[in-house]
Amino acid sequence: MDEDHKRKKSRFKRLGDRTKRMFNRLSPFGKSKRRAAEDAFQAERNRLGVLVPESVSDRRASLVRRMVAVELRLFRLRDVISRRLTAHAFHADDNRWTADWYRRRKSWVCPACFDVDQFQFGKARWVPDDEATACLKCRHKFSQLRRRHHCRQCGQIFCAKCCNEKVSLAHIGCEEAERVCSSCRHVAELITKSRSASQPLTHLAAEGFVDLLTDTQSLIKVVELGGVQTLVGLSREDDPSTRTKVIKCFSYLTKHPSLHTYLGEAEMVKAIHYVLVRAKEGNEPVFLDGLSALKLFCTSKATKSRAIQDGALKAVLSAFTNQSEAVTSLAVGTLCLLLGDSSTHAAVIGSTYGTLQRLVSLAALSQNEEVKELTLRALCYLSSDNVDIHRHKIIEVNNKLGCCLQKTLQEQPKDPQILINATCLVANLATNVQDQKGLQDLMRELTDLLQSPFTVDNEAVLLNITRGIANFATCKQNGELLCSSLPPLLKSCMENHDVSVRTHALRAVLHILSHTPHRAVPTIVREGSEQLFHHLVVVDGLLDHVQRFLLSTVPSRAKP
Repeated sequence: MDEDHKRKKSRFKRLGDRTKRMFNRLSPFGKSKRRAAEDAFQAERNRLGVLVPESVSDRRASLVRRMVAVELRLFRLRDVISRRLTAHAFHADDNRWTADWYRRRKSWVCPACFDVDQFQFGKARWVPDDEATACLKCRHKFSQLRRRHHCRQCGQIFCAKCCNEKVSLAHIGCEEAERVCSSCRHVAELITKSRSASQPLTHLAAEGFVDLLTDTQSLIKVVELGGVQTLVGLSREDDPSTRTKVIKCFSYLTKHPSLHTYLGEAEMVKAIHYVLVRAKEGNEPVFLDGLSALKLFCTSKATKSRAIQDGALKAVLSAFTNQSEAVTSLAVGTLCLLLGDSSTHAAVIGSTYGTLQRLVSLAALSQNEEVKELTLRALCYLSSDNVDIHRHKIIEVNNKLGCCLQKTLQEQPKDPQILINATCLVANLATNVQDQKGLQDLMRELTDLLQSPFTVDNEAVLLNITRGIANFATCKQNGELLCSSLPPLLKSCMENHDVSVRTHALRAVLHILSHTPHRAVPTIVREGSEQLFHHLVVVDGLLDHVQRFLLSTVPSRAKP
């Protein structure tokens, strides 16, 4: 009898010590919670002493003790569950993504992991046993024979058949092999391989993620279990082939716009920048996938600002060293998106990659009209800000390369947008007063285009030409050369139905008139004085300003 009592007491002691060790190791709550757990254990021990009299067999006592141990674990889990939620749950609904975790946990922030070595995730929330009546995978109901098993990776409840694999989960702090479900096994294995010091294993991990991300359901599981952060970590591997696979994965992920905010917080752009600036010139797939990912990521204003902050511009500029036409087209298209933010202009103008020279040469020499149109669009963005030095640099590069922009104006492209962008660029450059000498050839091309039948039919081109001539006319040195453009300005432009065209034409005529009245007045009287006086009258407030100016020179009242 004494031996049986000692044996039972010893078992209780081992159970208590094991429970305390387990709680001290896993609980983050401090002494008050540990004391509550100890009190609960003591209460269960007292209750067990009543339930197990001396006449009960050892087998029955062992069963009851196991039940107590399970209850103690549940007690600990209920305490821990309330604050553990770092796993990410995404659900697919009509091919659109909704981030439930983002709506429920607004204070949660996606871990930025690019600069962290061997980062770790928090453990997933464990679903309480009473919330699961059937296996999440096979839908078979639980019973005394079909027991519940938690997947240590996702925290969901499965049957033994659907949760019988064991994988090392070092990324959540479990170095030993732990039970995982069949849905999480593949992703968990890839994350474990990615943390290996062996280069072949990390390459296999990157290849595995490429295969998984082609399927929507697998992509959900990859994002949910931390695959994005794992890929960001893999981007810093020394193996170029591994980095190529990682960039391929990012190109798949960015095809889902609802993930863009999440990808930005995980510092995906930093990873793409790291890979592209280190990629070799001939590695075309890396540039294509990386630029595609950045272009999709920068479509919205919010994510574009995050991309610029994380180094997207430098990544795009590095692609201009690649001579591939496909890479160049994608790089220029992505650059146009980034140049919508004027804070990026200075970096492009002063780029050490020779970006400005490449853009100006492509505008004239490229045989691909899409590339030419995008290049001219980028130059229009660069010339549209209030910094004169930017326009000066464009003019300087254009003159060094043999007046490339003049050749563009002389062509007859199939795409009318090319001529629209080219005339817009020249009109912007014409505002630089100190560079008028280097713009004389472009000014002549504009005046020739003004008399072309094609220009009259294209409203956007006509607007840019009249705006450009008006800007050129502000300089006195251009007055003599622009007198030849007075007839089309008076006839074609001042009779146009577009108010902007008429207003710029009026600007140009008045500037020419003020600089060269001896030549302008006869031409105006001969060609269209009626149009000029008519528009002087209809411009709201113009005559009032003239009257106030005249009154400032002579008084309206005088003494005899």
